[in-house]
Amino acid sequence: MKNIYKILIPAFSLVLIFTLMSFSGCEKKNPPLQQSNICNKWKLISFVNGAETIAPDPNGQNNFWIEFLPDSTMTGVSSTNQMYGNFQIGDNNEIQIAIHTMTEINELGNGILFVDNLLRVSLFTVTESELKLYYSENGYLLFNLYQQ
Repeated sequence: MKNIYKILIPAFSLVLIFTLMSFSGCEKKNPPLQQSNICNKWKLISFVNGAETIAPDPNGQNNFWIEFLPDSTMTGVSSTNQMYGNFQIGDNNEIQIAIHTMTEINELGNGILFVDNLLRVSLFTVTESELKLYYSENGYLLFNLYQQ
């Protein structure tokens, strides 16, 4: 009987966390342009830190992308790993990204840099075709709308 509680309590806690996080994402009453436009699939173009720009490595069509969904969940692929999580949008273009599940194949190139910077993101700007996720004052991940 105690084993059932060891399974049910963490499962219930996860459901509660996901439910609470789902209240703030892309779907809001009369969402501002920036909040509604972030819900798309985005392809990483470069890591930008001040004047330095680094292209993703390895750079293929099926890696280094992220998709923000209207239910406040996100999915994506680093250099080799699939990732799933949640995001929360706050005032003044604030954003928090949490990766809850990720495959564990050895990252290639700057896959670790991509994941680490995603977890440090605190601000964003978005247009119809470009997304910047800021992880420091001068550093951001530059994405373009994903083209298949």
